[in-house]
Amino acid sequence: MKALLDEIARAGITARPPGSDGVERIPQAKGAYLLAIRLDHPVDVRVSTPHEARLQPGWYVYCGSANGPGGLRARLRRHLRADKKPHWHVDRLTCAAAKIVALPVCDGEECELVASPVQRSAFAIAAEGFGSTDCTRCRSHLLRFGG
Repeated sequence: MKALLDEIARAGITARPPGSDGVERIPQAKGAYLLAIRLDHPVDVRVSTPHEARLQPGWYVYCGSANGPGGLRARLRRHLRADKKPHWHVDRLTCAAAKIVALPVCDGEECELVASPVQRSAFAIAAEGFGSTDCTRCRSHLLRFGG
């Protein structure tokens, strides 16, 4: 986990986990976020027909945005809940995750967040189109950490 957070920092992203107070310390501001997600077993995901991918165990980083009511706190609270009805691509991962760490970025933009780490050799596109089916700039909003 430390290696992953260090590599995110080297990519120029200044985001920190909320700490022991958890989600209540996350601001209600609009912005973007990273979810560091550890899978302990393979997870099959369908991005769009016919695109399906099998994600192997390891660490993944998902970049998302929270511009609706409640901002970052509401969105990240939902992602961290175990008892949720899947709605977004990332829900398939968060429901199967062994560990999830939320990294909020107030006033951040998800496409800018994913652009920095994807340039580094420690990260690779995990699944084409994942979390970015409505995005014309990004190949994916999900990266695999290989460090």
